[in-house]
Amino acid sequence: MQLSKKQRNVGVAIVVAIVGISIVFGWGVYRNTPTNIIKTTVEWTGMGSLPDSASVLETSASGAPFSRDLTVKFTAEDQVLELWLQQNSNRIYDATEVDNVVTRYYIHPIEGVTYAEMLVDDVNDVVIVHVYKE
Repeated sequence: MQLSKKQRNVGVAIVVAIVGISIVFGWGVYRNTPTNIIKTTVEWTGMGSLPDSASVLETSASGAPFSRDLTVKFTAEDQVLELWLQQNSNRIYDATEVDNVVTRYYIHPIEGVTYAEMLVDDVNDVVIVHVYKE
């Protein structure tokens, strides 16, 4: 059976549409694993990897096809967090006390990243790193 030119064009259009949709929306299917969220967050902030002894409490990713909003929440011992903050002092700025417990730091992200911040809970030794890229 031989396909007409119109049938071939429709078939090609369907294949292109399926591939395009897979590329655009596929990010959430194969990349939203905790490991990849942590890796991408670290990369986008330009900071060193999380402390070896860090315990990741939560990761999340959201956004539209051409934007990504990533959050990593982790905890580590107080001394480990202090050392990690010192090691990354060239990436963070404008420390602002949110309340008596939490300090907000803005992060100098890598080029192309729209926004990055870090909240540090000094009482519970919890850090939340949030990055956004359009």
